[in-house]
Amino acid sequence: MVFSFQEVGIMIDFSTSFRTMFILIELIMSLGLTHEQVMIDGYEQQVYTIEASLNQGAQLIQELAHNSLLGYDHISAMAVQQEYSYPLGVNGMFYNGYGRPQGIVIKNYELISLRSVQTPTVLVYSDGDIALRDIELRAYLVHNEVRQPIYEINDDYYNRGVGVYTQWFGKYLYPQENIRIYRIDNNEVSEIVTHQERIVLEGNTLNQERYYVSRKIFSKEPVYNVGDSIHVDIESNVDIENVKDAFQTGGWLVYDGDNVAKDYEAFIGYTTSLQPRTAIGITAQKKIIIKVIDGRQPEISRGVTGKQLATLMQEAGCMYAAYLDGGSSSVITHQAQVINQPSTGEEKPVAHGIYFHRTLPKELQK
Repeated sequence: MVFSFQEVGIMIDFSTSFRTMFILIELIMSLGLTHEQVMIDGYEQQVYTIEASLNQGAQLIQELAHNSLLGYDHISAMAVQQEYSYPLGVNGMFYNGYGRPQGIVIKNYELISLRSVQTPTVLVYSDGDIALRDIELRAYLVHNEVRQPIYEINDDYYNRGVGVYTQWFGKYLYPQENIRIYRIDNNEVSEIVTHQERIVLEGNTLNQERYYVSRKIFSKEPVYNVGDSIHVDIESNVDIENVKDAFQTGGWLVYDGDNVAKDYEAFIGYTTSLQPRTAIGITAQKKIIIKVIDGRQPEISRGVTGKQLATLMQEAGCMYAAYLDGGSSSVITHQAQVINQPSTGEEKPVAHGIYFHRTLPKELQK
C-alpha cells in the first residue's frame, strides 16, 4: 500500500518492508501537539503542549526576525520559509528593545551571539541529542602568540574594545572615528577599512572564515596589518564543535527533577503573579516538552505562576526545564496560524522563534 506523509509531502511505498512501516510510525510519533483546558488552584487554564523526539525524526529549528540579530517579526510569519512551512512554532528567547535576543545563539554550527546572560542554555547536538544546562563560552582572536578576548560577536561595538561582525549583525556596519575595522578572509587580514566607508555584511560568516573585526584606536599604527594571520578560537565546557543550535532561556524551573522556580527572575521580574507563560523542558528520555499557557483573560485562562509552571513541566516528565519569553509574547502556531489566544488579542512581533518539523530518513526519500 501507499502511505501519504503530508507533513513532508513525500509518498512512500512500504508494502514489502515492515522496517519501513516501523520507521514511519516512529517518525509520526516523534512530534505531537495537544491542547487542554485544566484546573490549576481553582482557575481554569488553557495549556498547549508540544512534544518532540529529535532521536526519532523530529527537528528543532530556530529562526530570527528578518534573518538578523536585530528586529521583530511574527512567529507565524517566520514559520513560512522559501521551500516549506514549519508545522509547529512558539516564541523563543527574551530580547531587548532593539529586538536582539538576550544571550548566546548558535545557529547551524555558527556562533552568532557570544554575550551570555548567565541562564540555562538549550543545546542541540549534531547527533540529535539535546541538553539544557548552564554553560561557559569564551572566544579569542588569535594573532601570532596573542590570544585577545573577544567581547562581542555581532553586538554593540561602541563601548567595547574588540568585536567580530558577520551578516547576522544586519545589512551594514558603520565604522566610527575611534574604531578601526579589519576585514578577514580565510583567516587572514585582507583589508583595513577607514571610518568613512559603509561596510556591506552580506555573505560574511564565521563558518566561512569571512568576517570583520573592530578594535578601538589607541595609536596611529594599526593592531593588524594586511596579510597577518588571524583566527577565532572558541572555548567551552561543553563539546561546542558538535552543537548545531543553541539559545539561552530565562531561568531554571526544574533542575534534576526538582521544582527550583524562584519568586524573582532577572528577565521576568516577580514570578508570583498569574501570567501567560512559555517554557521548554527535557525528559529523561531526551524528549522536548514545550508548554504555552494563555493568561490575563479571566473568562478563558488566567495564567500561572513560576512555581505552577514548574509543576506542569514536572508532571510532563521534565528532568530539566526553563522559561522562554512569556507574557504577551507567548504564542503557538500550527501550520503558520496562531492557535492560542495571546493576552493582547493579537500576535505580538518578537525577535526569536523555535520551530519543529519532521524529515524522512534519507533511505525513505525518493
